[in-house]
Amino acid sequence: MISDDFDKIVRQMIEQFFGGPVPVDPDGKATFRFTMMTTGPMSMEKSPFMEEDIRNIENQGPRAERIELEDRIILIIDGVTGDVGPTASVKGSRVTLTFADEKTEPMEFEMNTDIDVKKSSISFRNGVAELNLAKARG
Repeated sequence: MISDDFDKIVRQMIEQFFGGPVPVDPDGKATFRFTMMTTGPMSMEKSPFMEEDIRNIENQGPRAERIELEDRIILIIDGVTGDVGPTASVKGSRVTLTFADEKTEPMEFEMNTDIDVKKSSISFRNGVAELNLAKARG
């Protein structure tokens, strides 16, 4: 993809996010200003409030996102703990993800289509597992 195409796509995404065209200055540059709302004083020191939020996020376990394409389904699982990635097993259209640590429950996904195991793959890096599941031709 050439740079102009990338700029066009990013501009369209920003316009959709902000609900219309982004104002630009005479030089053709767009400037964004964000305001962060807080519920209390902010500092770089640890606070019990922040530590509690971090514990709650860590205790939620892995989170999954499903992306369905014409010929495949991509499952992205974030928040996998440990150095060893999960293992996946496929039976028809059901995918089961089993984690290396015993305290994380297996995750099951119904794909609504059979999966071609020979054309599928799994990768794991930095706590993120990605399953690239090829749809079986039937």
